[in-house]
Amino acid sequence: MDILNQIGEVVIPGLLVVFLALVILIFAVWVMGRIFSAKKKTDKPAPQAPKQAPAAPAAKAAAPAPVVASGISGETVAAISSAVACYMEESAPGVSYAIRSIGRPRESRPVWGFAGMQQNTRPF
Repeated sequence: MDILNQIGEVVIPGLLVVFLALVILIFAVWVMGRIFSAKKKTDKPAPQAPKQAPAAPAAKAAAPAPVVASGISGETVAAISSAVACYMEESAPGVSYAIRSIGRPRESRPVWGFAGMQQNTRPF
C-alpha cells in the first residue's frame, strides 16, 4: 500500500506538470503564429491604380545570350540549353523561359576533406 501512495505522490503530479507545460507551449506557439501572420498582412503595399496598356505592342526583343563562365565550351552550353528545353517542354508546355547564366558549381569542401569524411563514415 505504501508503494501506491508513492506512485500517487510522484507520478500523478509529474504527469500534470508535463501536460500543463505542453499546453503552455502550444498556447505560446499559437500566439506567436498569430503575431507574425498579422505582421505579414499589415506589410502589404497599398493598391496602385492600374496602368494603361501601350497603344501598339512593342517588337519582341531577342533574348540576351547567357553569361557563360570561362572554360565552358559552346558545345556544353548547347547541351545544357537543349536539356533545359526538353525538360521545360515536358513539365510546363507553352511557358517561356530564358537561361541567364551558366557556371560551374562551387565545391562545398576540398577533395581531401571529402575523402576523410567518406573514410570516417564508412560502415564496418
